[in-house]
Amino acid sequence: KGIDPDVYTYSSLISACAKAPGGSEWERALELFEEMGEKGVKADLFTYNFLISSLAKAPSGSEWERALELFEDMGEKGLKADVFTCNSLMCSLARAPSGSEWRKALQLFEEMKDSGVEADRLTYNSLIWALARAPSGSEWERALQSCEEMKEKGIEPDLVTFNSLIQALARAPGSSKWERALELFEEMQEKGIVPDVSTYTNVISALEKAFGGTEWERAIEVFEEMKEKGIDPDVYTYSSLISACAKAPGGSEWERALELFEEMGEKGVKADLFTYNFLISSLAKAPSGSEWERALELFEDMGEKGLKADVFTCNSLMCSLARAPSGSEWRKALQLFEEMKDSGVEADRLTYNSLIWALARAPSGSEWERALQSCEEMKEKGIEPDLVTFNSLIQALARAPGSSKWERALELFEEMQEKGIVPDVSTYTNVISALEKAFGGTEWERAIEVFEEMKEKGIDPDV
Repeated sequence: KGIDPDVYTYSSLISACAKAPGGSEWERALELFEEMGEKGVKADLFTYNFLISSLAKAPSGSEWERALELFEDMGEKGLKADVFTCNSLMCSLARAPSGSEWRKALQLFEEMKDSGVEADRLTYNSLIWALARAPSGSEWERALQSCEEMKEKGIEPDLVTFNSLIQALARAPGSSKWERALELFEEMQEKGIVPDVSTYTNVISALEKAFGGTEWERAIEVFEEMKEKGIDPDVYTYSSLISACAKAPGGSEWERALELFEEMGEKGVKADLFTYNFLISSLAKAPSGSEWERALELFEDMGEKGLKADVFTCNSLMCSLARAPSGSEWRKALQLFEEMKDSGVEADRLTYNSLIWALARAPSGSEWERALQSCEEMKEKGIEPDLVTFNSLIQALARAPGSSKWERALELFEEMQEKGIVPDVSTYTNVISALEKAFGGTEWERAIEVFEEMKEKGIDPDV
């Protein structure tokens, strides 16, 4: 019709793109912005606000750099950012992959203060979320501090705030801050804030990370409470709970983990890579290595479903095969190791340790040479052996056919100590076992010496 759009037309249309479900139209918003420039239509504050908002919603937070460039560009054009601009950019930074841009989010927050832009609830929520997503959960304390500052400003935390705070505590280094997470969970309900699926999932995640897997029962209780309140668990909830079961002491809850996996299928919740990883890990810890076949079935099932195994998956299955009764599955462990190489999955120390342990447990000690070879390959890859490696190698040598390889076992015993690795009860037991098998029983005195050294170092012998 020959009617030229003006800045208000473009801005409205860019805003429409920004509101498209799932942030799907950020590219179209950018095209419109570029078209404005080509037609000589000068963008205003609202144009930039809506465009940065659109980029902030791009899938997986992929466009944070472009959002930041636009923010800087508008400043160069003499346009002063307002709270909407800052909040959109803050959200974009908070959504950056792997929580990598929390420092920039913090810097933006300080710049807002300096330029007199008053932060609101959305500002604080985005900042706290950015801090909650910081790598390795390192910024959980700063997230809590930001919430306190928010309250001092007279802004009450809402559901989004509490969810981010509990997420930050769940991701705190070490064994998480699960007790503080539970306190916040209670506090929000006392304030009349109704938890949603994210709240419950984050609480379960915090409990799942409790030291020694001690809070798996409490995680189950939270899960049951969630269902009683009519909130449907999602794949993240189930995965976190299966992980909690996997970490239960003594591998006691592998059956419960399987039940949860089956429940997911019944409810139409599609398992993802993490679900399979945690479930296979749970089966790997089953007493006496009894569930290696089921672990292998799941590994094959995930491949059929188009899920590509990562190093965590392979390590869990490797551990399961290593723990198979009587060391029977060392060949499958070796086959898995070769498949990892073929599919480009980089082996780490845990991979090698599990493989060496599988070889050490091979029937009749037949694979001691292959265990040593695997250790050499490990070192060639720049991965230094640790206590677990040396213990498995000495075990392999102790079980070698004939009269054991006790001399080589003693060499490794000395080597590990030269590297500053402190032997434990398993080390001493394996060394004594190697000496015990020496031809003609000639090394019984040396075995006694090792036993006495062990006690002198304060290590209690076991059965």
